[in-house]
Amino acid sequence: MKRIKKRPVSFDAMVRFFIRHYGIPTKRDIFKLMTRLDQLEELIETTGALERHRGIAKRKVSKGKTSVD
Repeated sequence: MKRIKKRPVSFDAMVRFFIRHYGIPTKRDIFKLMTRLDQLEELIETTGALERHRGIAKRKVSKGKTSVD
């Protein structure tokens, strides 16, 4: 019988496998989370949800920093 030569596994493929297997967040994942947090912060500011909630005291929030910062 003839033996079939297997292609060697590339380094990039191994790295992608370990990232997916162990659930390591990538730069793209972090960027998605940051944009989602920005959207949520904007939604909270526009609806005034914090002011309508009875249990939360009104706090002064500096406009220069976000919760992510």
